[in-house]
Amino acid sequence: MEDRQVSIIYNKFCPYAQRALITAIEKDLQVTFVKTGLGEQTKTKFFSEAYGRALGRDPSSNGKVPVLIHGD
Repeated sequence: MEDRQVSIIYNKFCPYAQRALITAIEKDLQVTFVKTGLGEQTKTKFFSEAYGRALGRDPSSNGKVPVLIHGD
């Protein structure tokens, strides 16, 4: 199986993102954790672009966490 980079974009105050982080750590997965803000002033460009390409994105939202990035 081909190794691919896996990243989780999270915000420390989101309980759903915390659950994703805890699961990745407990499963000993090789994951890169990328922290982002959720406000217009604190949101990273990387997060906005990733959320815009996300399969399950909410069209009425400008970003929710966690976002899982697998591969390119």
